[in-house]
Order: sequence, then C-alpha cells, then structure tokens
Amino acid sequence: MLVLAGVLFAGLAVARGARFEQVTTGMGEKIKQALPAILILFMIGVIIGSWMAARTIPLLVSYGLRLTDPSFLYVLALATTAVVSTFTGTSWGSAGTIGVALTGVAAAMDVSVAVTAGAVVSGAYFGDKMSPLSDTTNVSAVAAGANLYERIRHMLYTTTPASVLAVVVYLIVGRSLGGSDAKFGDVEAILTEFDTSFVLTPWLLLPPLVVLAGSILRKPPLVVLFASSTVAVVLALVVQGSSLGTVLPRRPLGITTDMLPTGGETSDALTTLVERGGLYSKYTATFFVFAAFFSPPASRPRRCCASCSSPSSAACAPPAASS
Repeated sequence: MLVLAGVLFAGLAVARGARFEQVTTGMGEKIKQALPAILILFMIGVIIGSWMAARTIPLLVSYGLRLTDPSFLYVLALATTAVVSTFTGTSWGSAGTIGVALTGVAAAMDVSVAVTAGAVVSGAYFGDKMSPLSDTTNVSAVAAGANLYERIRHMLYTTTPASVLAVVVYLIVGRSLGGSDAKFGDVEAILTEFDTSFVLTPWLLLPPLVVLAGSILRKPPLVVLFASSTVAVVLALVVQGSSLGTVLPRRPLGITTDMLPTGGETSDALTTLVERGGLYSKYTATFFVFAAFFSPPASRPRRCCASCSSPSSAACAPPAASS
C-alpha cells in the first residue's frame, strides 16, 4: 500500500506539471533522509545476533525470572519485560518469551492471568518505546527529523508518569490478592534449561552497559551499537568458548538453536528467545522504511498566467518555500 501510494502521488505530480526527473530526484532525496535509520536497523540486527552469541540476552531474562516474587508478581512482570524489551528493542520478543512464562506463573499461583498479561504488555511496550535499539523508535525519529536520544528524552514526559501509575496500581492489586505457594513450574523449567544451555556470568552485562553509557553521553547510535557488538563478540570468544568462525557469521545470519550445547533440542520458549538477530532479520523492516519514504516531496508545480511577459516575472516565479 505504501509503494502504491508513492506511485499514485508521483503520477499526480507529473499530471500537475512536474517533470518526471524532478519527481524521481525528489524521491531519491527523501530516501536519502532515511539512510541513517536503515543503517541503524541493520546494526540493530547485528547487535542482537552478537548479544545472543555472547548469551547476554539469556542472562537478562534469567535475572528477571530469578527475581520473581509471589507478592510482587504483577510489578515484576512489568519490570522484567520492560528491561528485556529495552535491551533487545522488541516488545513482541519479550512478551512472547518471558511474558508467556510469567503468565504460566500466574496460573500456578492462582492469581489473575489477565492482570499479569496486562503487566507484561505494559512493560514490553515501555521498553520498546524507550529503547535505542527499537525499529519504530529509530524510524519515527528519522521521519520527524529529530535526534534519536532527544526523541527518547521527550517520550519520558508521558511514558514515565504512565509507568509509575501502572506500577502503583499493580503493586496495590498484587499485594491485596496474594497467591498460593505453588512452585513456578514454567519459570523453573526455563531457568534449568538456561543453566544447561548457556554459560551465564555478570561479565555478559558489558554490552548493554556500553549502550547505556553511549545513550547517556549521547554518542552517535551507530558508533555505540558497533562498539557494543564488538564487546559481545569478544565475550562470546572468551566466556562461551566459541570460535571466531562461528561467531562472526552470527552478525549477518543471527542465532539458531543448533549452536547450543543441546544441539537444537530446546523448548519452544527457548527457541523463540534464541533464534533471532542478524543483519538479514532486518530486511523486512528496512523495506518498510524504504516504502514509507517512497513518495515525491510536497511542492506545487510552476504555473504562469497568461499575462506573464517573461519567465522572470513575479507571477511566473516558483512559490517561496514555507518554513
């Protein structure tokens, strides 16, 4: 539909007197504006593949699940998915992995699955909005001509009050409902699988700390993402014992479960979490950006009235550009 709209607008521009060369040049200029977003999208795919090779994302999920407490299930469901989606840039990925596990915990505790699901979605979308790794955050910043970190800072004005209010509500509701002492079967199963599939150590927090430091210092996103990806590759070599020939292809190709010690024998939840990332994974999002910018610039064709004595007269002059 976006490409069809671009073609339609191009035809209308030509019909109103614009030259075809002007239309295609204008389209090229607009796509050129989207180039920084396209490069960032590709780099996000690279960094997620690198983080998975280093096992940084499983470490973050493991920490979130281990902190789950029956009295604060709703709040922790929000906080855990918010952290995971912030450091991965995907709301669906965090909700579809750790969120599914947490709703299983809610069922085991005999508390509201619906409220838990609401907390999961709240945290997932909070992290996706505030993450410098998010596709939509980067694309919308470029489309609006805004600096990425300025955009995130201004979103804090609305996102923070809403999140604080949600935390208060979930805390009150969770403390009043309580819950049973049932074992968290789903969470324990995932944690056990983590322990057998990954080498998890606090050193794996270095890649997200690089992104966090770069965000605070407002360094160029591409430079920050590349630095974080490089740190993750080093950790994959040193901590996980992977070979360079195994890790480097993960940057364009992403991670698959056959790279794990289990040889691909993993649960559906772990497969959903692990098989992600890579430069190729961003082709769909990149084409979406290309299609969104595939339209001629808004302008009026040059028109002359019959009384014009020469092309240089005021009536024949092109309209002044608006601010």
